[in-house]
Amino acid sequence: MKYMLVIVVLGIIFSCSAVAQTDSLFSSNKTPEVLLWGGISLPYLPEEYRMFWKTGINIGGGYGFSFDPGSVGYAGLYATVEYGRTNFDEKRYNDSLKSQHSPSDTAIGGPVKLVNFMLNIKGTFSSTKKSIAPYFLIGIGYMYYTQSEIYVISNPSLTVPGVNKGGVSWAFGIGIELPLTDN
Repeated sequence: MKYMLVIVVLGIIFSCSAVAQTDSLFSSNKTPEVLLWGGISLPYLPEEYRMFWKTGINIGGGYGFSFDPGSVGYAGLYATVEYGRTNFDEKRYNDSLKSQHSPSDTAIGGPVKLVNFMLNIKGTFSSTKKSIAPYFLIGIGYMYYTQSEIYVISNPSLTVPGVNKGGVSWAFGIGIELPLTDN
């Protein structure tokens, strides 16, 4: 985790300096922008999360500003907040529980919820802000994670306690930008 954080921070620093050298980023005009998104959440790490939680949803929004386009494209800085939720897959968990312990074991559990506050840098590869264009995104922030207790009805000693904790989060992404207005 520490190595990934260092990689993300260095990526942000090098991205800023590369764009600043080629397009005089920090002397250009800034345009305010509002971001809204939604999508699916794919549980992937740790392995138990991937195995026992279903695909979920995420929604988010943010505010920031973008700089004037240069010859390669333009950059933006954004503060964002995102909410994600994945529901517990009781059937899959119970099947695993029954194969490892007693056939009578049954568990109930709740969702995993994430709230993420991020500071992001986005680089868009377009000489104008009015066209569909590919982009990359690098971010760092704070995430608050909540997992409900997994209670095993027939054998409480197998119960998994709930988790509520926060920590450093990071993001890296690529996508296609579809501008709706000039801003």
